[in-house]
Amino acid sequence: MHAAGMQDLLALLPAQTQQRMVALYLELLGPGLAAVEATLHDAPAQAVQQLHRVAGGAAMLQDHQVAQLARAIEQALLDDDVDQAIASWPALLAAAASSRQLLQQRS
Repeated sequence: MHAAGMQDLLALLPAQTQQRMVALYLELLGPGLAAVEATLHDAPAQAVQQLHRVAGGAAMLQDHQVAQLARAIEQALLDDDVDQAIASWPALLAAAASSRQLLQQRS
């Protein structure tokens, strides 16, 4: 399971803190990624900023797959390689969907 580190980290936190962290992260994985998708083609600089937030949130929760994919897309955009960023986008969406499902099962 790609999110085992995330599960382990959340298990260490008090229940109220877990709930807040999960809610914040679900916000990044839902509306946060939707904001990236809305700007990916036409405003890559805005997409970079939001991808940086997603990657940071994922790294903080030890969701390594999402963090790595978001960072790779962020770097592709910084390198002006929009085609690579777009090609990698489905993998990030799939990883995020898996993480969302896992987190929603916790509640």
